[in-house]
Amino acid sequence: MLKVLIVGLGVIGASLAQALSMTETYEVFGTDCDESVCEKAIALGRFMFVDVSFHQWLKDMDLVVLCMPPDQMVSWVEANQMHMKKNAILSDVAGIKVQLIKDIEAVIRDDVAYVSIHPMAGSEGAGIDRSNPYLFRGTHMLLVKSLKSTHASLEALRHLSTVLDFATCTLMTPEAHDLAITKTSQMPHLLAMVLTLQEGIEDAKPMMGGSFKDMIRIADFNEPLWASLFLRNKVYLLEAIEAHVKLLEKIKVALESESSDWLIGLLRQSRNIKKYLEDQ
Repeated sequence: MLKVLIVGLGVIGASLAQALSMTETYEVFGTDCDESVCEKAIALGRFMFVDVSFHQWLKDMDLVVLCMPPDQMVSWVEANQMHMKKNAILSDVAGIKVQLIKDIEAVIRDDVAYVSIHPMAGSEGAGIDRSNPYLFRGTHMLLVKSLKSTHASLEALRHLSTVLDFATCTLMTPEAHDLAITKTSQMPHLLAMVLTLQEGIEDAKPMMGGSFKDMIRIADFNEPLWASLFLRNKVYLLEAIEAHVKLLEKIKVALESESSDWLIGLLRQSRNIKKYLEDQ
């Protein structure tokens, strides 16, 4: 059995640890800097080994997956990689990759492989209480190659995605990942935030229908995490915001000039793209 250490037992980390513990392929160890989180993990009864202290395990781990906030990942590698065994694999589940991967590449040992992953799954809110061992089934795994990735390490993470019943596992560059995530994750979260911050929105609560609820579902933020993700991806995110502003300006002009045909064309284009995106 492969020995795996999950560092950080929030929604993703705890879900990943529980899911791996239910297989016959992995021996799972979990750790969190918060002792109360470790106590909750033990109470769940799905973890093999859980402790605030992890150094006694690290030298034997085949795979270490960092699931703490991205701002803490590089310092964790610097402080702990000397205890990792030769040819071990380091991974992370951070939502933004370009800068993080560059920073880890700069400090990681030459005899430790590094492959970043992004499970495209989650839940509203934060913490181990929101974890779910079936969270990843039927979702998508993004495999992000670094300069320290090896063929064996990439295949090991592909195998992990298969064992956990991910629907797909797609290999991407860090740049392609962050650009795509800007469009499919970060902008939707920004727009959900903007919708909830509309002036007087509280007074409109009696008129709130299903469409509005659908659009603000993801506004149940882990605020420190999302602030960090936005700032780490500011280059792509600022470009996307500028593009949205330009489109809104065009819509504003069309409304002012009562350009019905232009608006109909834009609505039709949007509907057609939606159908394409949802086509299996």
